[in-house]
Amino acid sequence: MLTLHDSAGSLFVRRARLLLAGKEHEFKLVNIFNADEKAALSKVNPTIKIPVLQDGDLTLFDSRVIHRYLVEKLQLDTISWEQENLLTVIDGVSDSLVQMFLLSRSGTDTSADEFYFN
Repeated sequence: MLTLHDSAGSLFVRRARLLLAGKEHEFKLVNIFNADEKAALSKVNPTIKIPVLQDGDLTLFDSRVIHRYLVEKLQLDTISWEQENLLTVIDGVSDSLVQMFLLSRSGTDTSADEFYFN
């Protein structure tokens, strides 16, 4: 049974959710800001990040790896190299937005004129 761990609004889980639409799987919503749920997630994924896909004894915890695995497992068409490059750009922007959100949530002033924020 496929189990997909997600948090509300995760930018990185969407493509896995699209690939799993209409397929049998379990969906686990994780509140990464809840200490107990974060601790439980750390037992599944040492990076304590979302998404996580479990398929039996196999656990995958990177959205691109999960995408590649699901395409192969579900025998879907692969994407082109140009599309792969576009996904790299999308993932880079998404990761930056997530980092800014987490920094803001941690009390860091992300509006400061600092190299990291520019």
